Amino acid sequence: MKYSLGGGQRAEIFNASSDPRGAWSGADGLWHRAASHNTWTPAAWFAPALVLEAALDDPQVAMEDLGPTTFEGKTVEHLRFQRVPPATSGSPAAIAMIQRLSTADLYVDKTSLLPVALDFNLHPNSNAGTNIPVEIRYSHWEQSSGVLAPFLIQKFLNGSLLDRISVSSAAVNQGLSSSSFAIPEISGGTQ
Repeated sequence: MKYSLGGGQRAEIFNASSDPRGAWSGADGLWHRAASHNTWTPAAWFAPALVLEAALDDPQVAMEDLGPTTFEGKTVEHLRFQRVPPATSGSPAAIAMIQRLSTADLYVDKTSLLPVALDFNLHPNSNAGTNIPVEIRYSHWEQSSGVLAPFLIQKFLNGSLLDRISVSSAAVNQGLSSSSFAIPEISGGTQ
């Protein structure tokens, strides 16, 4: 994801494979390594279909249906995803920490079956114990090039609107090579 902001560009790239890695760059153009605990949440938060696909394709991610609830006055189904590493991969405390740090909640409209929101926490690179709430809201679903997509995506960080993405059209698998998703060389260290 590349952002063009008033103070310059910011970019994020995450590879959510079996060896999750990520990096980000700020206005200085230097790439910084993302802490591994921030690679366990949905990398494609802007595309709910990709969030679901990534969760269903990863054998270490479990999904739980927490049942109906309300979100902004609508009845929604509450789905929870979290990474569940094998018991042999660490102590019970480490496994519980991975589950906590990777938890993401998806809310799906009971009538349309379309996602309306995604919640998860990010954490400072140097402090996995501090939660920074992130909420993504999806609305204005439309068909474009045979794809049903949210044409309004809002990203809230710590309860404040951070990004408002208005989509004018959507296309699948158009114009990006696999090299576009390679983690760049880290030049700025971790922060």
